[in-house]
Amino acid sequence: MSLNNNLSLRQQLKLSNRQLNDALEREQAKDIYVSFLEGQNTRLTDHNAFLQTTIRELNEQLAAKEQMVAEQTALANLLQQNCDALSSKLTIQDTILADFQQQIDTKDRLIAKQQKDLGKLDLVRHGQRLAKKDLYGRKSEKLHEPAELPDVFGDGITDEELAEAKEVFYKTGFAKIEKTPVPSLLEQNLPVTTKVIKLDIIPEGVRHIGTKTSRRLVYHKAWTEIQETIRYIYMREDKQNLRFENITEKLPARPMKCKADVSVSVQLAIDRWLYHSPVQRTQNKFAQAGVRVPYSTLLDWSNAVPGALSALHRLHLRDLVKSGILHCDETGLTVLDKSKKQGKRSHRGQILGLMNPLLNIVGFQYLKGRGLDDIAYVLRGFKGYLHTDGYTGYNKIGKRDGIQHGRCLAHTRRYYFNARDVDKRRSFYVLKNFINPLYAIERKCRSEGLDFDQITEMRQKYAVPILSAFRQWLTTERTKVKEHSPMAKAIEYTLRLWDGIMLYTTDGMLSIDNNCLERAIRPIALGKKSWMFAGSHESAPNAAVMYSFFGTCKLHGIDPEAWLADVLNRIAHTPKERLSDLLPQYWKLQRLAA
Repeated sequence: MSLNNNLSLRQQLKLSNRQLNDALEREQAKDIYVSFLEGQNTRLTDHNAFLQTTIRELNEQLAAKEQMVAEQTALANLLQQNCDALSSKLTIQDTILADFQQQIDTKDRLIAKQQKDLGKLDLVRHGQRLAKKDLYGRKSEKLHEPAELPDVFGDGITDEELAEAKEVFYKTGFAKIEKTPVPSLLEQNLPVTTKVIKLDIIPEGVRHIGTKTSRRLVYHKAWTEIQETIRYIYMREDKQNLRFENITEKLPARPMKCKADVSVSVQLAIDRWLYHSPVQRTQNKFAQAGVRVPYSTLLDWSNAVPGALSALHRLHLRDLVKSGILHCDETGLTVLDKSKKQGKRSHRGQILGLMNPLLNIVGFQYLKGRGLDDIAYVLRGFKGYLHTDGYTGYNKIGKRDGIQHGRCLAHTRRYYFNARDVDKRRSFYVLKNFINPLYAIERKCRSEGLDFDQITEMRQKYAVPILSAFRQWLTTERTKVKEHSPMAKAIEYTLRLWDGIMLYTTDGMLSIDNNCLERAIRPIALGKKSWMFAGSHESAPNAAVMYSFFGTCKLHGIDPEAWLADVLNRIAHTPKERLSDLLPQYWKLQRLAA
């Protein structure tokens, strides 16, 4: 029992010691924990102090930041206000800039319009210079430039070919006109009236040793007279019918029924259409000769001449249309139109000129208009070579079957010649290197009297290379010149008519230009400056009839007064089938044969 008690006591003691140890350990642990807690508390206190210091610093920084934010906000508000103000200013400036841009665009359009107007003004000034040139300047379009060989023949040819080419192009510049010397009065086969002057009283001792002759030209004023024709009347008895019959000689056939003799009609026609004298001047000339004839009577007498030749004129035009080579051009004619009730009582008509330079035949036809139908009516049935200027009215006719349409190089040259005051460098380059050498070839052919085949060979050898180089130059310079300028118009005109310009090189019978007809039209231009207009649409064709015959007489070297007098005396009793014998080209052959 006591053992058990000891054991239990020991156990209790161990337990108590253990508990005491545990308690001590807990106390130690508590002390350690307390010390730890105190250290922690100290650290917490220090940390709290640090945190408070940090919080204080952060609060100070936050306050500073808030103050900075406030300042930034105020600054931002100020900047926003400035931005708003600047935006308003920018909006105003954009509006102002838009207005300025609109004004600039308006001014640009105005400047463009003014530049266009200045271009038109330059063209007007150019036209004025051309008008002054036509009035006061030199009419020739040739240049006073030294003769030079075109660059086309500079390389790749032998010395012999070079020498031959230099001989061809010796005169590419202004050719000197060689005038035919006028024969003296003694060489013109004029009738001579001799007047001998002697001394009335010969002094004594004077001997006659010779004569002294002096000559001078004497003009006798034309004189007029009344030609009276008296015809005897015979009476014969017709016993079978129991009546009497009067017999008298018939008057010679006359083409015109008027009181004027053929000589008067010829003189009126010559004065009016050969020397371009208005009828009123002829009336004054008759009055000076002591013959007073009303103006209307003289007008009727002169108009009766082309009326009598109208059928012959139709044959003349028919021969021209059937000739195979035809040059065409036209000139304006003012005609009084009494059918107009109001406004300008005049009409702008045209006289169409036709010419065959090989046969030396020229004819004119009056047209009321300048349209295709008017020209086509005159040229109906024509086949062959048609040579014209650049007028578009001929284009459709030139495209017909059987017609080859050639163009005039002289009209092309005129475009470049007139562009000298605007583009001197290009115009002179074209004239000197292309166009004038082409005319030098033609002068060479005429001076040597070459036939058609030789002329064709000459043109193929020399003219075709020059024209090819000309075409290449035109294509290159086309994009470099100012649009609508005289040089641009010249280049466009040349390229548009290029095929027609090249046609003359294919046949020696063809002409390089239309100048032959231009020369034939010149008398009409002189006439219009004198009589100014035609009295009606019925009298306008009279000028075309007479200029046709007078022009052909000039080409054949015929005295138009002698031809007209002979034709008027013969035409009334000439059969229709022999009427063509009276045409100037055939009349001359008959006179030569006679």
